[in-house]
Amino acid sequence: MKRVTAAAQKKTPYKCSVEPYDWFIHSVERCKGCNGHKPFYTARWQKTGKLGSTPAEIVEHIRAVMPHRIIQSPTHPSLAPIQLLSAIEELQCPICFDVLQQPIQLLCDSQVSKQEMQLVSKVVHSMLDASKENCIRIPTGGTPLTLARVTAPKAPVSDLSVRTRKRRVQELQKTRKILSAGPMDSDILLQDEIRALTKEEKQQLLHDAGITVDVQPIHELAMKSMLGIPWYRLRILRRWLKQSGVCLGSERKQRALCKELIGDNLEVELAPFSFKLPNGEEGLRGAAYGYTPNLTSKIVQLLEQNEKEGKLTWHGGIIPNDQIWIKLGGDKGGGLFKMIFQIVNTPKPNSVHNTCVFSCFEADDTVTNLHVALDRFRSEVDHISRMKWRTYTLKLFLTGDLEFLSIMYGLSGASGKQPCLFCLITLDQLGMSVDRRGSCVPRSLDSIILDHQSFIEAGGNLKRAKWYNNCIHDPFFNIPLSQVCIPGLHITQGIFQKLFSLFERACHNLDLKLAMHWKASPMAKSQYDVYSQTLKDLDSALIELEQLNQEAESVQQLATYNAIVAGAVTPIVDELLELAGNCYKRVQVQEEKVKTLRETIQMGFNLEEGPCIKGIESCLTSFGVCRQRYYGGIFVGNHVHKILKPANVDTLCSCVLKATENVPELKLEAVAVHRTILMQFSECHVLYDSTVLTQDDIQHLGQAIKNFFCSFDRDFKGIARTLKMHILEDHMLEWLSMHQAGCGLMGEQGAESIHAKFNSSLRTYSGIKDPVAKLKCILQDHYLSISPHMTSAVPPPKKRKHM
Repeated sequence: MKRVTAAAQKKTPYKCSVEPYDWFIHSVERCKGCNGHKPFYTARWQKTGKLGSTPAEIVEHIRAVMPHRIIQSPTHPSLAPIQLLSAIEELQCPICFDVLQQPIQLLCDSQVSKQEMQLVSKVVHSMLDASKENCIRIPTGGTPLTLARVTAPKAPVSDLSVRTRKRRVQELQKTRKILSAGPMDSDILLQDEIRALTKEEKQQLLHDAGITVDVQPIHELAMKSMLGIPWYRLRILRRWLKQSGVCLGSERKQRALCKELIGDNLEVELAPFSFKLPNGEEGLRGAAYGYTPNLTSKIVQLLEQNEKEGKLTWHGGIIPNDQIWIKLGGDKGGGLFKMIFQIVNTPKPNSVHNTCVFSCFEADDTVTNLHVALDRFRSEVDHISRMKWRTYTLKLFLTGDLEFLSIMYGLSGASGKQPCLFCLITLDQLGMSVDRRGSCVPRSLDSIILDHQSFIEAGGNLKRAKWYNNCIHDPFFNIPLSQVCIPGLHITQGIFQKLFSLFERACHNLDLKLAMHWKASPMAKSQYDVYSQTLKDLDSALIELEQLNQEAESVQQLATYNAIVAGAVTPIVDELLELAGNCYKRVQVQEEKVKTLRETIQMGFNLEEGPCIKGIESCLTSFGVCRQRYYGGIFVGNHVHKILKPANVDTLCSCVLKATENVPELKLEAVAVHRTILMQFSECHVLYDSTVLTQDDIQHLGQAIKNFFCSFDRDFKGIARTLKMHILEDHMLEWLSMHQAGCGLMGEQGAESIHAKFNSSLRTYSGIKDPVAKLKCILQDHYLSISPHMTSAVPPPKKRKHM
């Protein structure tokens, strides 16, 4: 081998047979496999022994040769030495020229030497320094091996400075990015790491770290308006939540946001309204009156917010694509009259959160008071009915109960000779069917205006209102009668209440008949028990009275006979006459007893004491239904819907049969009659109270209404029909056919349901003495609760999993 100087050695490397790799000698080492060594300044190897022949010796030889060799590729200088080394499938020693298959695998199977560790440390450090990510990936033929630099701790973290802890945090963040295989997924690992902690550990972690949850002002304002929390309670809540790490926004920001959402489109003032005085006369008195100065801008504002939240809908083609339907309505409840509007082009048009009150006052809804509150909107309503929003035409409807609608169009109401808003039917014709009286002359907005003008020209005498079709006032708004919504809710309530009253009367008659067979409980002494026992006592008293009369007459006849035979009054005759007198005295006592018993029976018993009525009440309780306490025991709309379910109607009639099952001689045809009529009305109610009606549904409803009234006329002769029955029979089908929308979509439920919300707000702000300030707070909360931005900020309830 040619001698090479030290200077030449640094420039001329040994050529390896495995090209294109170069082997550089960099230190003086002795080959443990061949006992050869090379001085630093010589290039000749001095071989003192032969290479071992066993596999272990070959591995030892390669282990001795490789630590003092560095592999580098001139054709691929960017590749790391470890990457090149792992790619070599066989290695040839440049000294002994022996070839070793899979050198890396053989080296890894044996124990790593100190020199190899130094080599790996130097290579890894150099590669880590050159890496921008502070980590390197070594190919392994499969999943790459990732090496990252982690600082070895020399002291507890609690003893380190803030600056050092920040560096440690940065190392953890880099390590988490490596483990997540993506910078965006590292937060998921952090979330899972926190989620793996126990509840106590999480709370302690948040407390020690000083981490707080900041609630956005819009979410806090939505919570305040939806829950009806006044400002002073919100301040208390803010302090409580702050102790638990939840920080609410400042009150200043919330009030600014509230003012931004409501703007200056709300006015509350004292206005003169009419009240009944203690002497029965009417007088004026100031009352709180809140209203929206610009109704048009309020409607446009809600339309824009609904469009921004993606809540506008046309209900599957029921509403034409170029129209926006808006309902106006009014009703009094809880001492406040509320005039509202609803945008029908929303998913739930009758929802409380879609019902906007634009006029409100604390007085009765008389004609005088309504003029005070609503005359300012007359021209604006006319403008809205002709305006366009974007490319959509606004179409106004009017909704409410029959009394409110009659006032809105200037009629005298249900007490007039022509009580119907939609036609000129008279009170005498209400009890007749359509087949008997024929169709009635329809009303129109123009005809009402003309009749009112004629009434005023004739002197405006209310006693002569029937000659002018009871049009005693000018209509409030110029909305055509074809756009007046049929009050389906009140029609259902009125007709059902009449049918239920008839059903109760029939059950009471059964209770009267059942009283003779009733076995009263010895412990309970209800009025019905007393009545039943009185009937039985009366029967016994009448029998005893008859026996006493017969006995008295027999003794009297015997005394008379003995006196005739003896020809004089003998002592026996005197004794018989005395006995007859005693008998007549007993008869008088018994007659007084019978009279008292009959008076007790005539007094009767309370309706709810009878067993059949008790069975009905227990059924209603099982349905979750109760009567209203202060309104004649009528039912609210939701309870009527429950009772009219076919299964509940069956249960209601079955409980009466069960109460009378021990008396088979009672005739129970009346129960079957009432079951039939309730089922038929239930079928009508389900159809007209729906949201969408097809032509087949309308035809089905027409047949159902015809069947209902046929049964009513046949089974309830002598029972007068009501105005609500007339509207169901004559005008319901016409209106549904015109608009293809049921009362479930265009009904008056929204104006009715808003009362509960306002009553809750009245209780919340009951501490405010000033009626104007109180009403202003109520209306502010109301406007916030109906804002689509607020309703979108309220989290929806989590749906329960049905087992």
